[in-house]
Amino acid sequence: MQNPYVPYRAEIVEIRDEVKGPRPIKTFKVRLVDRERFDYKSGQ
Repeated sequence: MQNPYVPYRAEIVEIRDEVKGPRPIKTFKVRLVDRERFDYKSGQ
């Protein structure tokens, strides 16, 4: 069983500014480096 607290490596492919100003809000689009290792169960 893998440790659920170990993060999966990912690279940022896009950064979008949602709100500008003194406290900006950004959306990050990421891509997993090793997609085969990532596994999930529906309902999570």
